[in-house]
Amino acid sequence: FISSSMGKMIENYSLQSEIGRGMYSTVFRAINMKNKQEVAIKMVKAEKFKQYPKLEEGTYNEINILSNLEPCQHII
Repeated sequence: FISSSMGKMIENYSLQSEIGRGMYSTVFRAINMKNKQEVAIKMVKAEKFKQYPKLEEGTYNEINILSNLEPCQHII
Protein backbone atom coordinates (compact mmCIF):
# COMPACT_ATOMS: atom_id res chain seq x y z
CA PHE A 1 0.00 0.00 0.00
CA ILE A 2 2.53 2.59 1.10
CA SER A 3 5.36 2.09 -1.40
CA SER A 4 2.83 1.84 -4.23
CA SER A 5 1.34 5.19 -3.17
CA MET A 6 4.47 7.26 -3.86
CA GLY A 7 3.99 9.41 -6.92
CA LYS A 8 0.31 8.46 -7.07
CA MET A 9 -2.15 11.20 -8.03
CA ILE A 10 -5.24 11.82 -5.92
CA GLU A 11 -7.34 14.43 -7.69
CA ASN A 12 -4.78 17.22 -8.26
CA TYR A 13 -2.37 16.10 -5.51
CA SER A 14 0.82 14.13 -6.09
CA LEU A 15 1.89 11.99 -3.11
CA GLN A 16 5.61 12.47 -2.40
CA SER A 17 6.64 10.70 0.79
CA GLU A 18 5.28 9.23 3.99
CA ILE A 19 5.64 11.58 6.97
CA GLY A 20 3.69 9.72 9.63
CA ARG A 21 1.73 6.60 10.43
CA GLY A 22 -0.76 5.64 13.11
CA MET A 23 -3.08 2.78 13.91
CA TYR A 24 -5.72 3.82 11.39
CA SER A 25 -4.02 6.04 8.83
CA THR A 26 -0.90 7.18 7.04
CA VAL A 27 0.03 10.83 6.41
CA PHE A 28 1.82 11.80 3.22
CA ARG A 29 3.66 14.88 2.05
CA ALA A 30 2.01 15.88 -1.22
CA ILE A 31 2.12 18.61 -3.82
CA ASN A 32 -0.96 20.39 -5.14
CA MET A 33 -0.20 20.26 -8.86
CA LYS A 34 -2.39 23.31 -9.61
CA ASN A 35 -0.50 25.77 -7.41
CA LYS A 36 2.62 23.75 -6.37
CA GLN A 37 1.70 24.13 -2.67
CA GLU A 38 3.09 21.48 -0.31
CA VAL A 39 0.39 19.86 1.84
CA ALA A 40 -0.15 16.86 4.09
CA ILE A 41 -2.77 14.25 3.16
CA LYS A 42 -4.09 11.78 5.70
CA MET A 43 -5.21 8.49 4.16
CA VAL A 44 -7.30 5.82 5.87
CA LYS A 45 -7.79 2.42 4.25
CA ALA A 46 -11.49 1.76 3.61
CA GLU A 47 -11.38 -1.61 5.41
CA LYS A 48 -10.35 0.16 8.63
CA PHE A 49 -13.84 1.68 8.79
CA LYS A 50 -15.30 -1.84 8.77
CA GLN A 51 -12.85 -3.09 11.41
CA TYR A 52 -13.36 -0.11 13.74
CA PRO A 53 -16.98 1.13 13.64
CA LYS A 54 -16.22 4.25 15.74
CA LEU A 55 -13.50 5.33 13.29
CA GLU A 56 -16.05 6.92 10.95
CA GLU A 57 -17.47 9.07 13.74
CA GLY A 58 -13.96 10.04 14.86
CA THR A 59 -12.98 10.93 11.30
CA TYR A 60 -16.04 13.17 10.87
CA ASN A 61 -15.25 14.83 14.22
CA GLU A 62 -11.67 15.49 13.09
CA ILE A 63 -12.85 16.97 9.79
CA ASN A 64 -15.37 19.16 11.64
CA ILE A 65 -12.73 20.44 14.06
CA LEU A 66 -10.25 21.21 11.27
CA SER A 67 -12.90 22.94 9.15
CA ASN A 68 -13.81 25.24 12.08
CA LEU A 69 -10.25 26.44 12.69
CA GLU A 70 -9.22 29.90 11.59
CA PRO A 71 -8.39 29.92 7.86
CA CYS A 72 -4.93 28.52 7.29
CA GLN A 73 -3.17 27.79 4.02
CA HIS A 74 -2.03 24.41 5.36
CA ILE A 75 -5.50 23.01 6.11
CA ILE A 76 -7.50 21.94 3.07
